[in-house]
Amino acid sequence: MRPDDERIDALLRQLDHAPPAVTSEMVVARARAGGGWGRRAALIMAALGLAGAAYAFPGSPLPEWARTAARRIKPGPIVSLPAPAPTQVPLAPLAGIAVAPGRSLVILFTHYQAQGQVRVSLTDSARVLVQAPGGAATFTSEADRLVIDNPGTSAGFEIRIPRAAARVEIRVRGARILLKQGPRVTVTNLRPVGSSGEQCQPTEDPMSSARISSALGVAVALSLAGCDSTSPLEGSEDAAFKQELDLALCAPSQSGFSSSSTNPYFPIQVGKVWSYEGEEDGELEELTITVLDDTEIVAGVTTRVVEEREKIDGKLVEVSRNYFAQAADGTVCYFGEAVDIYQNNQVISHEGAWRADQPGNGPGIIMPASPTPGLKFQMEDAPGIALDEGLVVGTGSVTVPAGTFTQTIRVREFNPLDGDKGYKWYAAGVGLIIDGPVKLIEYH
Repeated sequence: MRPDDERIDALLRQLDHAPPAVTSEMVVARARAGGGWGRRAALIMAALGLAGAAYAFPGSPLPEWARTAARRIKPGPIVSLPAPAPTQVPLAPLAGIAVAPGRSLVILFTHYQAQGQVRVSLTDSARVLVQAPGGAATFTSEADRLVIDNPGTSAGFEIRIPRAAARVEIRVRGARILLKQGPRVTVTNLRPVGSSGEQCQPTEDPMSSARISSALGVAVALSLAGCDSTSPLEGSEDAAFKQELDLALCAPSQSGFSSSSTNPYFPIQVGKVWSYEGEEDGELEELTITVLDDTEIVAGVTTRVVEEREKIDGKLVEVSRNYFAQAADGTVCYFGEAVDIYQNNQVISHEGAWRADQPGNGPGIIMPASPTPGLKFQMEDAPGIALDEGLVVGTGSVTVPAGTFTQTIRVREFNPLDGDKGYKWYAAGVGLIIDGPVKLIEYH
């Protein structure tokens, strides 16, 4: 006998036992005693009992039939059912913008965000890509600037910068947090200083300031939680008036004027550019001052043209061309300005324009040769149009987004025509670093 037959016989012998004593009377009695389901169950039990008795009856053909059927049944292959596919969680839709960086691009976040994060990476793409979850921000692209309006307290942004981009800056309000210049990327962290934390101290991250390698995927995570750098930095109490300079220092009849300035607090060299930003009444203000390669003859004096361009929330509001010359003693004289006031990209006014060679006017003093606290000077001399007065009221160390400057003077300006008063800070070797709400971001 084959091994399979022996195994089957062994299994069947376990079933070869004496049939239970079941009589027809027992089955009928059980069926009558139960209900509907009880009757059915009793009949099934009776049928199973009769089948077992027939199988065990001597000479019954059922065991042989069972052996034959078992030999004919072959085990089939084991089928593995595929595991259910993982549930796909839909990702939040992304919004964003892609722009060409050009020669220089500033990416400006308009708000600090306490839990805001931005991930910056370098790619081989030709465009700057900025992405964020839909609804987290709105994007506005201009010629050399990308504005990200990011209200709220938290959001995650991704910025991809082309490796080939010459210069890309990322700022939060007026504070720079990243600068890519050629192959070098510098990250600047802002930490609050002072008892109330209203001033920002920029510090470079030494690990992030190293040259970025050429491998793809190099990234750095930055925070959008800055400190408020827009509070006025007026320092101590204003110094009292001690002395007033004579406007004769800038009289056009004098000789020795220069269209360049070596005055450390008011340097004027062709090509110098200062950039400022700040916020006032919820609006972002930007100011760019450029020393042009242009001159203007005013009252017989060759002056240097210095252009100022002012924007509010990205819209041009004023362009002025100021005329300066340095006197022989180092005093910087102000010979007037041409003014264009803009609305919707159209010039609507020239309010505030004046020249020192117009009747009744004369040049003013924009910066004394040796400014010390208590020194007063007439900045403009155009009766009925511009008569601003300056008073040096303080010195000290000042921190702005462009850095910390230890040798500075603070000048209080007063307009007797409307009673307006404001403050400006100047740093030796740099020039203007604070003008009211705007503060120096960079200069070169």
